[in-house]
Amino acid sequence: MMGSDILCVEVARIRRLPKVTAILHASKKRYDRFFGFSLPEPRVIFPTSRKHIDQIWGRKTEPWCVGWTGNGAIYILSPEKYLTESNHTKKSDYWKTLIHEHAHLYVRALGEGNVPRWMNEGLASWLAGQKRRKATFEEAATVVGLWPQFSRSVYLVGYYWVDRLIKEYGRKKLVTIIREMGKQKGARAFPQVFKRVYGISWTKQGVMKFYH
Repeated sequence: MMGSDILCVEVARIRRLPKVTAILHASKKRYDRFFGFSLPEPRVIFPTSRKHIDQIWGRKTEPWCVGWTGNGAIYILSPEKYLTESNHTKKSDYWKTLIHEHAHLYVRALGEGNVPRWMNEGLASWLAGQKRRKATFEEAATVVGLWPQFSRSVYLVGYYWVDRLIKEYGRKKLVTIIREMGKQKGARAFPQVFKRVYGISWTKQGVMKFYH
């Protein structure tokens, strides 16, 4: 996505850097335990306007887009601009977004970028406490077709299934499937890995037996 490391930082205007540092330090401790390995605390790049975000992406971005990862760093709209340069209305959501993006760095490092988007976004949302409404049966059933494509539904569907899998089978199996996918190439191995880890057939019929 990004051809170079673009730093859009106005340090003097980011008054909440101590809070950013404290939150990342706490989430690092948690993620080191959760995933079973350690990453250094990430670099954070703060675009300071919607224009900066659009310049980095090379296109007009949606107003909800405030954070992402790339080149091993977290890109997140400056906390001072969060309410004015996006359509978000709750200041507290900013810190959840920071924790969410931090989780993506661990998933990418462990899964080598070969993890379904629903699992990636669902786990990051779950770890950040970004609770979603319960997916309907019809919505949850779409998980079998959600691999590389991106849509807003990956957050809702992903959160439901990550929450369901962790509650039913625990953290270790989910971490295991991410690690195992990191050893594979492409999406074709996922049904076999999922079946091996969970004992569930990766089909709508097989998966939806566990919907409730």
